[in-house]
Formats: sequence, C-alpha cells, structure tokens
Amino acid sequence: MKTFDFVQAMICLALVRLHIAQGQADQALKWMPRLLEFYRSAPSLEGQIQTLIQQSIAQYAQGDRARALTSLRNALTLAEPEGYVRIFVEAGPSLAELLRQALAQGAAPVYVRQLGGRDTRVVAVNCDDERSYGCRLHGVAVRSDLQ
Repeated sequence: MKTFDFVQAMICLALVRLHIAQGQADQALKWMPRLLEFYRSAPSLEGQIQTLIQQSIAQYAQGDRARALTSLRNALTLAEPEGYVRIFVEAGPSLAELLRQALAQGAAPVYVRQLGGRDTRVVAVNCDDERSYGCRLHGVAVRSDLQ
C-alpha cells in the first residue's frame, strides 16, 4: 500500500468528512486506520486529533456509542495538553452530543467545558469574516491563534 504525503492525507480527510455528511460512515471509517498510521508516523498531532474526531463522529453515526466515546477520549487526551480548541469547534454540531456524553462520563471535565461540551447549544461558530482573529462560540471567546 502506497503511503500518503501531507497533501494526500488532507484530501483524504476531506473525503472522510464528505462521506460522513452524506451518511456514509462506513466509507469514512475505511480510511481511519491508514490516516492514523500516517499522522502518527509523520508525526502530526493535529492530524491525529482531526482523524480521531472524525472517527468518533462516524462511529456515533453508525450507532457505536462506546467506540465513538473511546475515539473522542483519545482525541481529548492528545489535545488537552496543547490546548487545542478550534479543531473541536470546527468539527461542528455533530460533535456536540458526543462532547456532552464524554463530559457526563468524566472525560477531561475542565477541558470539555472549555470546548462547550456542557452547553447543549454548541452548534455554531460565528466569525465576522476571514480577517477576523476572533470567533465566538455561544458566548465563549475562541482566539483563532489557538490550534
């Protein structure tokens, strides 16, 4: 099997998001092992986190709540020490319910609250325009210089 380069991995991750949006979680999940292997060997922490978030969303879409929460916990474990916020916000509303469930299970409670997991309204990010260096997530300031 040919290995990815960063551009191919980014394209593949975009296709994963498309499959999930089209209700084809099974197709999205086929790419996860290869993406995770690439991002671990690259190494790219952000790529690993993005992949784990998408894996969590796809698993949840398939009704596999336990695996979805495990994937999300793995993403949170990688992201929390570095303070990643935007990467979770950009995952959108499909991640909100999973964050609430992770919080209910005690997964990184302070960090998940920072991400908005305790708020059932975590469904949108409002950025004024592409030049804006700040976004608002239901009253929580999110600086765009945070990863």
